[in-house]
Amino acid sequence: MSQGVNVRSFESLKVFRSAFVTFGEDAGSALEEARMELNRFLDWILEDQPRYWRGQVRQRQEKLAQAKADLARKKTTAPEGAAREQQTAVRKAKQRVEEAEEMIVVVQKWGRRVQDAVREYDSHARRMEQVLERDQPEAEQRLGRMLEALEAYLAIQAPDVRSSSGAGSLSSVRQDVTESEEPRPPAPSANEDEPTKESE
Repeated sequence: MSQGVNVRSFESLKVFRSAFVTFGEDAGSALEEARMELNRFLDWILEDQPRYWRGQVRQRQEKLAQAKADLARKKTTAPEGAAREQQTAVRKAKQRVEEAEEMIVVVQKWGRRVQDAVREYDSHARRMEQVLERDQPEAEQRLGRMLEALEAYLAIQAPDVRSSSGAGSLSSVRQDVTESEEPRPPAPSANEDEPTKESE
């Protein structure tokens, strides 16, 4: 015997399909935005930062050269021990040059690490993009066909037994059968005497 389809909430299926389509669109946009942000960060760590610190090295070397020149003039024009301020300036200028040179090395190191991380991300993102481009549309079409089939199924009207010609309703037939099965009292015997009235 065939069983009916247990459809509890057809509207919930329609809402799910709509949310599923929205998810695909949002996921695709999120992947694209993430890719753009990663490209901007790569440009910053691989190009902007090295260029900035190379410029800092040049500027700080110029300031170091100026500090050394000031120290040399002070030594020739002032007594011994009077050039302590210029010596301090030279020492600080050297430290700043070394700091900028170290930052170039640090930026290059982190640039390589970021590139490795981005490549790993790309491998996962590409798989997700393939799912969205290939599997998502197929799943949407399948859901659409399921909903159409359910709509057609729910639109079918079940036949009404009471409207069938040449037969009574199911309830009346059941009632007739029940009545025919009920026991009936026996008929009185023909030779039995009629009841007499009691004497007063």
